[in-house]
Amino acid sequence: MLDTRFEWKKRVLDLGHYEKISLDEAISLKLNTLVLDEANLNRPLSISLIIPTKIDIENGETRKLELKVLGEVLSECSKLVDLGYLDEIIVIDGSTDSQGKPSYTVLEKVVETASEELGLFKEQIKLLNAYMSERIKAKKGFFDFVLKVVNQFDENMGKVLAKYGAFNVAGRFGVPPGKGAGIWLSTPITIGDVVCFVDSDIKGFKKEFVVGLCHPIIYTKTVEDSAIKYVKAYYHRLTTRLSDKSDVTKLGGRVTRLLAKPLMKVIANHFNVFEGIETFRYPLSGEAALSRDVLEMLRIPYHYGIEISTLLQLCETIGIIPLAQVDLGLFQHIGQSLTGLWKMSEQIIMTLKDHLHSHGIDFSQEDLLKTILSEYEITAKEMLEADANTVETLQNKFEEFIKKKFVFSLEEETERINKYTEIIRALLIKKWLESEGKTLYLPPWRMIEKETDAYFQIREMLRRRSIQSTWSRIHAVGLI
Repeated sequence: MLDTRFEWKKRVLDLGHYEKISLDEAISLKLNTLVLDEANLNRPLSISLIIPTKIDIENGETRKLELKVLGEVLSECSKLVDLGYLDEIIVIDGSTDSQGKPSYTVLEKVVETASEELGLFKEQIKLLNAYMSERIKAKKGFFDFVLKVVNQFDENMGKVLAKYGAFNVAGRFGVPPGKGAGIWLSTPITIGDVVCFVDSDIKGFKKEFVVGLCHPIIYTKTVEDSAIKYVKAYYHRLTTRLSDKSDVTKLGGRVTRLLAKPLMKVIANHFNVFEGIETFRYPLSGEAALSRDVLEMLRIPYHYGIEISTLLQLCETIGIIPLAQVDLGLFQHIGQSLTGLWKMSEQIIMTLKDHLHSHGIDFSQEDLLKTILSEYEITAKEMLEADANTVETLQNKFEEFIKKKFVFSLEEETERINKYTEIIRALLIKKWLESEGKTLYLPPWRMIEKETDAYFQIREMLRRRSIQSTWSRIHAVGLI
């Protein structure tokens, strides 16, 4: 008989629904939690929130809706600043203009919204308008805005990284495009002992989402360490068409449901690697919180492989025990184009393949590849049957919330699985050329600290540049 006494160690801790956490108690705990600083003295714990975004400037209708949703996310998060739970918000934007140059129009909209919604930020702008000395500080990068806005292609940020040798360690010059690259650049700008990430495209965002992600880390924290080091969100995801005029809502997260979850389950079971990773309910969610020590040790892929790579690295380095997940209920988000989804899928498969290669696993044997593909198709279609039941449950449970016609097509979803099978086959058997490389990563900040001995200077200078960037955006929209 199989001994299951220690089976629990193979599963990520499920914390249940975020509403179980008392907002008042979470805020009180955060405000009263102390950590050790660089001088080994007690200081209050801090939380930073990073919101990565990239908004299409070519499609006016899409852009308008995405900016509206981003504003709603900012509005909710600003309440946590006013309550003392969040210490700062960083918006890192990857938008460019038609010439490929940094576009600051999204960030200008962000500061306009924040000046209306974020009480402390509004007061900071009043202070700048009242005192010349404070305006001078802001222009020089010495005024600590509670909201900081940065374009990841800002040359001033790149100059800091070049000056202190970060690009030398990275093996490339310049900050590349991609969500992962934006998060990598954001990390040293933040001051948080706990760093939280949320995507910018979530309709109906609630401030309690951030608390649900951060609270377990703080709850288990001593002045030196946390028992829980990483918390990831899971939820039911609904996709809204890019136009508010659309009368259709679909069960979203198809890259997660139809590709990532079944493929990761097959890989974990077949090769006995990344123990417990298949128990993450939504492995590609962009909403997560990490303790700083964990965040700084991660190497970051440039692109959409960041979520799956983070899970794989954490399972490899600290194991499943310090990891947790929390239920954020129902998410409505703005869906990507089909082209964007295929690109995302390819990046995820490439990232998984890269991690498997580090375990000595390749797919040059045709029999192995056939087995994996067959197991993937069977597993994906089994999960699809469960999704069909989920749709009916969601319709009944959230009838008031889901106001548009709910469409779910088994035929369409099955076709998507067949397409994913083709993509998996093509990418797993692909032989990487030396000129291509594998999944491209940016190095851990711990490595940069070790190699350059200048991490403190990099952090200070990037933070100053982010303050100057924020000043420039405030000035550009006429708030000062």
